[in-house]
Amino acid sequence: MSSTITLKDLKSIKRALKALPGRLSEYSAANLYLFQDVHEYRLEGDFIRGKTRAGQIFYMPLKIPFNLEMNRVYFPISEEGLPYFNQKQINRFALDSDDDYLFEKKVLQEMSGRKLSSRRSLIYRFEEDYDPKIVPLDKKGAIKVLDAWVEEQPDEGDYKSCLEAIRLLDELCLYGLSVMSGKKHVGFIIAETLRSDTALFHFAKALPGLKGVTPFLYRAMATRLPEKIKWINLEQDLGLTGLRRAKQAYQPTKLLKKFYIQL
Repeated sequence: MSSTITLKDLKSIKRALKALPGRLSEYSAANLYLFQDVHEYRLEGDFIRGKTRAGQIFYMPLKIPFNLEMNRVYFPISEEGLPYFNQKQINRFALDSDDDYLFEKKVLQEMSGRKLSSRRSLIYRFEEDYDPKIVPLDKKGAIKVLDAWVEEQPDEGDYKSCLEAIRLLDELCLYGLSVMSGKKHVGFIIAETLRSDTALFHFAKALPGLKGVTPFLYRAMATRLPEKIKWINLEQDLGLTGLRRAKQAYQPTKLLKKFYIQL
């Protein structure tokens, strides 16, 4: 028997996900709730049944190890989770488009070195042109930015999920920052603590036509994270060329593979 994921389910789901090995973005109860319409997530016992954007049905385990069943595809299994399964009995593969971009926090805090010079240049130009100010996330201001952002997109993308994240910030244990230029909201970022040492950046949006807002927000949020946070996950690129180039430009420390496994 399956059921949709409700806010009441999140506490137990979050507890189960924190026990799984790895730092995958799918191991976020907030992500499962916010994108359940996209992936048709349903609770089924110790699994969450879902569907990839390509239409592949999968079962995401809420505990490892577990007994594999024939004709079922299990996903995502982290690299740290693979040793729990007998490698001789399973078929496994991973897609590059699923990879999460993982960074040492200091990389996004400092953005130092030649390879990140383009990101620093964008930040400096944004600061010179707009004299930005960071403030705690303002929900009304963030929604205005989001509405302006989606008007310039070819489709609505993650608009509905981001809007829900803004409205349910506290309920989903999320936090964020807004950036203002004068009295105008020009961008925002929303994140959560995925593990005791890892933060997950969910959404970063800005008004159309403004350059440098995203690296500015990344640096601002990384700088304000607790000292115990050592890693930042910027999630996957979905196989989109523009998004892949943008994420690679920050020089990720590691790409986190997500494995599909089946008997």
